[in-house]
Amino acid sequence: ATSAKARVARRDVFAARPYDADFKPTAEDEFLERALLIERCRVMIDNSQWIQTALNRRAILSPESDAQTISAAFALLVDAENDREFVMHKLPQFKPFVAAGKLDPENYARRADSYCIGMGRPQIYGSFQTCRGEHDRSKVRPEGLPVARDLLVANRADLGLPPLESVEKATRNVCLRDYPFSM
Repeated sequence: ATSAKARVARRDVFAARPYDADFKPTAEDEFLERALLIERCRVMIDNSQWIQTALNRRAILSPESDAQTISAAFALLVDAENDREFVMHKLPQFKPFVAAGKLDPENYARRADSYCIGMGRPQIYGSFQTCRGEHDRSKVRPEGLPVARDLLVANRADLGLPPLESVEKATRNVCLRDYPFSM
């Protein structure tokens, strides 16, 4: 059995090799690449389990927690991204800290919407907008599944976010800049 230190050293050598278009991987290279993938998965699972244990401690998310502790706990939650169900279950527990000014509302909303999109659910706050169609780039809509505009507006107001119109305007400007011609 290879020690963890030796595995890391072999992985680093393999990952650091210079890019070469004519590179033909050997059987050992392919083995190392598979081993690296397995090791990454193992580390992600270990991290996720540790994060879940840490965040399930009630003292971390208590009303007495300061902003620095809440921000650190939220960063841990974001790092558990490979377990989206856990993140979506835990995310609402952070919402009171947004209202208390201990967590940035824009960061909270973007993370919540990102996980919703990744899980095939409608966005909650409309943080991510996209150009509506090929023929009219001046119209934008939320990415992912359709959601009622009134609900997005109400959710944004509830969290103290800027109006949805400001997000749409910024997206519209990008769409018109990057896609100036109708297709």
